[in-house]
Amino acid sequence: MIQATRRRRLLCREMAAAMDNLDIIVSASQPGEAPRIDSVPKWANMEKPSFTMPFNVTGFPAISICTGFGEGGLPVSMQLAGKPFTEPTLLRAAHAYETAMPWRARRPAMAG
Repeated sequence: MIQATRRRRLLCREMAAAMDNLDIIVSASQPGEAPRIDSVPKWANMEKPSFTMPFNVTGFPAISICTGFGEGGLPVSMQLAGKPFTEPTLLRAAHAYETAMPWRARRPAMAG
């Protein structure tokens, strides 16, 4: 546990240094289209890589927003991440993007 805490502190310093001249980092949220909820095993988050993990571990604020829909009709998304305590900036950027995109009102079809 002590080593994990030390490593986390190092990651936080490295993340802060990487973002020194940046306001927001834009990246994918996941490797592809969202899976159907009924196809996700209980512990699936432990099986697949997570592009949100660096921000979850370091505590840097991040938000995932829809960037459209994949071939299966389910959402694909991007992630915006910022420096600590910049949540207002992230929320404004996410809102501006979502407001400008035509798929904002679209919802995936419900399984019947």
